[in-house]
Amino acid sequence: MGIGINTGIVIAGNIGSERRTDYTVIGNEVNTAQRFESNAGPGQILITGNTYERVKQAVQVRELGLLRVAGKQEGVLAYDVLSGV
Repeated sequence: MGIGINTGIVIAGNIGSERRTDYTVIGNEVNTAQRFESNAGPGQILITGNTYERVKQAVQVRELGLLRVAGKQEGVLAYDVLSGV
């Protein structure tokens, strides 16, 4: 299992219809995290530059450069989390 993490503003709440409602999050930031997850290999944690800026004192990473993700015209800066410090 691979993990993709992004940081940003999302919409959270009960989403659906009267027949079926789920508590979930939606938005561009969620889509980016899902695409990072899809690109992560087994046991790998990929984080975006937005996330890295918030956790850089707590993790050791390898910068991967820009990752092309569907729905974005420009690549998104990607980091491979190697360990926590």
